[in-house]
Amino acid sequence: MNDQPILKVDGLSVAYGPVRALRGVSIEVRRGRTVSVIGPNGAGKSTLLWTITGLLKPAAGSVELEGEVISGLKPETIARRGLAIVPEGRHNFLSLTVADNLRLAQIAGRRRGGDEALYERTLDRFPVLRDRLDSPASQLSGGEAQQLAIARALLTKPLILLLDEPSFGLAPLTVEGVFEELVRLKEEGMTVLMVEQNAGKALEVADDAYILSNGEVETASSAESLKSQEDFDAAYFGEGGAF
Repeated sequence: MNDQPILKVDGLSVAYGPVRALRGVSIEVRRGRTVSVIGPNGAGKSTLLWTITGLLKPAAGSVELEGEVISGLKPETIARRGLAIVPEGRHNFLSLTVADNLRLAQIAGRRRGGDEALYERTLDRFPVLRDRLDSPASQLSGGEAQQLAIARALLTKPLILLLDEPSFGLAPLTVEGVFEELVRLKEEGMTVLMVEQNAGKALEVADDAYILSNGEVETASSAESLKSQEDFDAAYFGEGGAF
């Protein structure tokens, strides 16, 4: 079995002018595993994802996908190589119908072997979207919009699914549904890298976890090990399991 990471971030540093947002961050994501990066607001979690996807250029360090350096490539080139991101706030095409949003994603998926069967399986996964195909995306609830964003990412047939704060702005019951879907994806062997402020939910679904603080990796461990640490809840989660 090849245990080499499918995604490797090595010594990544990113600056916004004089402000250093990431300082020598290194993480690894192995095929078929779910990795959660947790930490407070301003820790650099979203900056990490934006840099991995090419939206930001690192001041130092590198990002490798399947052993090839992708840092410095254009975002669209990186996406074609198999990274799909569900950004914070979803960013669906609000003026288009649900069906049009999905079909646009399907075009990208066809380059990676996606087909009509994948489209139908995705609608089976999210039956509410099948019921709302003719509705403008602007009319979806927060939970439905998140399902649409995840469905669009899956239709690109990614090597790795990246999620930026998937619980953002959602009601607690809707958050439960989103994380139940992440568990199903994990069981199906999807490789996932997620950044999430809700540490409790993030560790429930993760295999491996990194705690990011002030732009640096404070802790790297299995999720199970972190959850079992004495006083970890009080030290990191705070009330309700969120930073």
